[in-house]
Order: sequence, then C-alpha cells, then structure tokens
Amino acid sequence: MLFGGNRETHKSVFNEFSLFVISMADARPIYQEHPDFYMCASPGAPRAKKAVQAMNIIAADSSVREALNEAVSEYKNSIGKDSDHVAVYLEGTKLEMTAAIVRKADEDMLDRLPQPSRSNYFLVEYAEMVDAQAALEGS
Repeated sequence: MLFGGNRETHKSVFNEFSLFVISMADARPIYQEHPDFYMCASPGAPRAKKAVQAMNIIAADSSVREALNEAVSEYKNSIGKDSDHVAVYLEGTKLEMTAAIVRKADEDMLDRLPQPSRSNYFLVEYAEMVDAQAALEGS
C-alpha cells in the first residue's frame, strides 16, 4: 500500500522511483484493529507509520515504468480526498550496492555514502495497481 511516492528525475540518482510503502503483511493486522489506520487522526496511524518502508525502484521495462507512473499519479491525486487507497503489486529482486564509481575520477565512493542512500534498491520486473481494499481484506 502506497504512503508516498515520486518519480525521480534528477541526474544524480539511478533509481527511477522512490516509494514509501507498507507491505500487506504489515498493513492487514493494523487494518483489523483500526480500519482507518491510513488517516493521521487514527489510533492506528503511529503503528502504520512505524511500518512504512522506503523502496528505491529501478523499472525493468516500460510497462513497469508505466504502471508505477500510474500508481504514483493516482496516489498524489487521492491525497486529501475521500478516495480509495492505492496499492501496487510488485515482483522483482532486491539489489545490493557493491560499488559507487565516479567515472571521471575512477574512484569508488561507496564508503562515503550514508547507509540509507545505499540500501533498499529493487529491480522491479512486474508492477500492477491492485484494489487496496480487497488486498487489505485478504482477497
């Protein structure tokens, strides 16, 4: 379930999307106790906030890029409105950053990068928006 997202356009980043998500495995138990957990005023909101994870996404192809553009756009359009939640099903692989080479200097800068900026990268090979309510209810 999306709790934020952006299409990255700056040349210094190599991920195409940054998503802030709660996995359905984490969201379902919160939903069972607090169906309005996605709202700031909900008693379930602090628990949901702790479960949010950042994902740095590299799209494997144009169909993945299109699906993620649609999901991020739908999420942004739903902010502040009484509309459905946005959820996206992703398939892919978590990547491990082993080097950060500055080509002009032929120097590996990996040790100089802060830990958060070198983790949570995923190559997404399939993406599809799904019905968030149905996913929360386990169907």
